[in-house]
Amino acid sequence: FIRIMFITALTTWAMSMSWTFFGTLFTDVTGFADGTVPILLFVGGVVGVATTWLVARYVDRWPVKSVAFGQALLLLVWVGLSLGIHSKAVVVAMIAVEALAWSVIVVAMVNWALRHTPWTSDLGNGVYATVFNLGNAIGSTLGAVILGVWGARWLPVSSLAVTTAALVLIFTVGGVM
Repeated sequence: FIRIMFITALTTWAMSMSWTFFGTLFTDVTGFADGTVPILLFVGGVVGVATTWLVARYVDRWPVKSVAFGQALLLLVWVGLSLGIHSKAVVVAMIAVEALAWSVIVVAMVNWALRHTPWTSDLGNGVYATVFNLGNAIGSTLGAVILGVWGARWLPVSSLAVTTAALVLIFTVGGVM
Protein backbone atom coordinates (compact mmCIF):
# COMPACT_ATOMS: atom_id res chain seq x y z
CA PHE A 1 0.00 0.00 0.00
CA ILE A 2 2.83 2.40 0.84
CA ARG A 3 4.47 1.75 -2.54
CA ILE A 4 1.14 2.38 -4.28
CA MET A 5 0.88 5.67 -2.40
CA PHE A 6 4.36 6.69 -3.62
CA ILE A 7 3.33 5.81 -7.18
CA THR A 8 0.14 7.84 -6.72
CA ALA A 9 2.06 10.88 -5.45
CA LEU A 10 4.60 10.69 -8.29
CA THR A 11 1.88 10.25 -10.90
CA THR A 12 -0.21 13.21 -9.81
CA TRP A 13 2.96 15.26 -9.30
CA ALA A 14 4.06 14.59 -12.90
CA MET A 15 0.62 15.29 -14.29
CA SER A 16 -0.05 18.53 -12.43
CA MET A 17 3.46 19.83 -13.06
CA SER A 18 2.61 20.25 -16.75
CA TRP A 19 -1.19 20.15 -17.00
CA THR A 20 -1.73 22.92 -14.44
CA PHE A 21 -0.14 25.21 -17.03
CA PHE A 22 -2.03 23.76 -20.01
CA GLY A 23 -3.01 27.12 -21.49
CA THR A 24 0.41 28.69 -21.06
CA LEU A 25 2.19 25.66 -22.48
CA PHE A 26 0.08 25.42 -25.61
CA THR A 27 -0.36 29.12 -26.33
CA ASP A 28 3.11 30.43 -25.46
CA VAL A 29 5.18 27.47 -26.69
CA THR A 30 3.07 25.73 -29.36
CA GLY A 31 1.45 28.90 -30.64
CA PHE A 32 -2.25 28.06 -30.32
CA ALA A 33 -4.54 31.09 -30.01
CA ASP A 34 -6.02 31.71 -26.55
CA GLY A 35 -9.49 30.94 -27.92
CA THR A 36 -8.34 27.46 -28.93
CA VAL A 37 -7.64 26.32 -25.35
CA PRO A 38 -11.29 25.38 -24.60
CA ILE A 39 -11.41 23.33 -27.80
CA LEU A 40 -8.22 21.50 -26.83
CA LEU A 41 -9.67 20.81 -23.39
CA PHE A 42 -12.89 19.56 -25.03
CA VAL A 43 -10.90 17.10 -27.17
CA GLY A 44 -9.25 15.73 -24.04
CA GLY A 45 -12.59 15.60 -22.22
CA VAL A 46 -14.33 13.58 -24.93
CA VAL A 47 -11.47 11.07 -25.07
CA GLY A 48 -11.37 10.90 -21.27
CA VAL A 49 -15.09 10.16 -20.89
CA ALA A 50 -15.00 7.48 -23.59
CA THR A 51 -11.91 5.88 -22.05
CA THR A 52 -13.36 5.82 -18.55
CA TRP A 53 -16.42 4.03 -19.87
CA LEU A 54 -14.32 1.48 -21.79
CA VAL A 55 -11.64 0.78 -19.17
CA ALA A 56 -13.90 -0.43 -16.36
CA ARG A 57 -13.92 -4.03 -17.54
CA TYR A 58 -10.12 -4.28 -17.46
CA VAL A 59 -9.04 -2.63 -14.22
CA ASP A 60 -10.64 -5.29 -12.03
CA ARG A 61 -8.98 -8.06 -13.98
CA TRP A 62 -5.56 -6.42 -14.35
CA PRO A 63 -5.11 -3.61 -11.82
CA VAL A 64 -1.30 -3.37 -11.90
CA LYS A 65 -1.09 -3.88 -15.66
CA SER A 66 -3.73 -1.17 -16.12
CA VAL A 67 -1.71 1.31 -14.07
CA ALA A 68 1.47 0.36 -15.95
CA PHE A 69 -0.32 0.75 -19.29
CA GLY A 70 -1.60 4.20 -18.33
CA GLN A 71 1.85 5.24 -17.08
CA ALA A 72 3.49 4.03 -20.29
CA LEU A 73 1.02 6.13 -22.29
CA LEU A 74 1.73 9.11 -20.05
CA LEU A 75 5.45 8.58 -20.66
CA LEU A 76 4.70 8.67 -24.40
CA VAL A 77 2.85 11.97 -23.89
CA TRP A 78 5.79 13.59 -22.13
CA VAL A 79 8.26 12.33 -24.74
CA GLY A 80 5.95 13.52 -27.53
CA LEU A 81 5.51 16.95 -25.96
CA SER A 82 9.19 17.26 -25.10
CA LEU A 83 10.21 16.57 -28.68
CA GLY A 84 7.21 17.86 -30.64
CA ILE A 85 5.90 20.79 -28.60
CA HIS A 86 6.16 23.16 -31.58
CA SER A 87 3.93 20.99 -33.79
CA LYS A 88 0.21 21.62 -33.38
CA ALA A 89 -0.62 18.18 -34.80
CA VAL A 90 1.68 16.46 -32.30
CA VAL A 91 0.21 18.50 -29.45
CA VAL A 92 -3.40 17.60 -30.36
CA ALA A 93 -2.43 13.92 -30.61
CA MET A 94 -0.66 14.08 -27.24
CA ILE A 95 -3.68 15.76 -25.63
CA ALA A 96 -5.82 12.83 -26.80
CA VAL A 97 -3.27 10.27 -25.58
CA GLU A 98 -2.98 12.12 -22.26
CA ALA A 99 -6.75 11.96 -21.78
CA LEU A 100 -6.72 8.23 -22.50
CA ALA A 101 -3.75 7.66 -20.18
CA TRP A 102 -5.09 9.77 -17.33
CA SER A 103 -8.52 8.13 -17.47
CA VAL A 104 -6.95 4.68 -17.25
CA ILE A 105 -4.59 5.73 -14.45
CA VAL A 106 -7.19 7.43 -12.25
CA VAL A 107 -9.61 4.50 -12.38
CA ALA A 108 -6.89 1.85 -12.07
CA MET A 109 -4.87 3.49 -9.28
CA VAL A 110 -7.77 3.89 -6.87
CA ASN A 111 -8.82 0.31 -7.60
CA TRP A 112 -5.29 -0.92 -6.98
CA ALA A 113 -4.96 1.12 -3.79
CA LEU A 114 -8.25 -0.14 -2.34
CA ARG A 115 -7.25 -3.74 -3.02
CA HIS A 116 -4.20 -3.28 -0.79
CA THR A 117 -5.33 -0.89 1.90
CA PRO A 118 -4.49 -2.23 5.37
CA TRP A 119 -7.60 -0.48 6.70
CA THR A 120 -11.27 -0.33 5.81
CA SER A 121 -12.00 0.89 2.29
CA ASP A 122 -13.25 4.28 3.47
CA LEU A 123 -10.05 4.98 5.42
CA GLY A 124 -7.88 3.60 2.60
CA ASN A 125 -9.71 5.81 0.11
CA GLY A 126 -9.19 8.81 2.39
CA VAL A 127 -5.45 8.16 2.53
CA TYR A 128 -5.38 7.66 -1.23
CA ALA A 129 -7.25 10.94 -1.85
CA THR A 130 -4.90 12.81 0.48
CA VAL A 131 -1.80 11.45 -1.25
CA PHE A 132 -3.35 12.15 -4.67
CA ASN A 133 -3.92 15.77 -3.65
CA LEU A 134 -0.45 16.03 -2.11
CA GLY A 135 1.03 15.01 -5.48
CA ASN A 136 -1.10 17.68 -7.16
CA ALA A 137 0.14 20.33 -4.73
CA ILE A 138 3.79 19.33 -5.17
CA GLY A 139 3.51 19.16 -8.95
CA SER A 140 1.74 22.46 -9.46
CA THR A 141 4.13 24.23 -7.08
CA LEU A 142 7.23 22.84 -8.76
CA GLY A 143 5.65 23.51 -12.15
CA ALA A 144 5.26 27.17 -11.20
CA VAL A 145 8.93 27.28 -10.22
CA ILE A 146 9.98 25.63 -13.50
CA LEU A 147 7.73 27.98 -15.46
CA GLY A 148 9.22 31.02 -13.73
CA VAL A 149 12.85 29.95 -13.93
CA TRP A 150 13.22 28.00 -17.19
CA GLY A 151 9.92 28.52 -19.02
CA ALA A 152 6.97 26.40 -20.11
CA ARG A 153 9.06 24.42 -22.62
CA TRP A 154 10.64 22.50 -19.72
CA LEU A 155 7.40 21.40 -18.06
CA PRO A 156 6.90 18.20 -20.13
CA VAL A 157 10.58 17.31 -19.73
CA SER A 158 10.21 17.57 -15.96
CA SER A 159 7.00 15.53 -16.02
CA LEU A 160 8.82 12.91 -18.10
CA ALA A 161 11.44 12.49 -15.36
CA VAL A 162 8.86 12.07 -12.59
CA THR A 163 6.70 9.68 -14.66
CA THR A 164 9.78 7.58 -15.37
CA ALA A 165 10.37 7.26 -11.62
CA ALA A 166 6.74 6.18 -11.10
CA LEU A 167 6.97 3.61 -13.89
CA VAL A 168 10.19 2.15 -12.47
CA LEU A 169 8.50 1.85 -9.09
CA ILE A 170 5.51 0.08 -10.66
CA PHE A 171 7.78 -2.53 -12.22
CA THR A 172 9.30 -3.28 -8.80
CA VAL A 173 5.86 -4.26 -7.44
CA GLY A 174 5.28 -7.38 -9.50
CA GLY A 175 2.17 -8.39 -11.38
CA VAL A 176 2.98 -6.21 -14.36
CA MET A 177 4.19 -8.97 -16.65
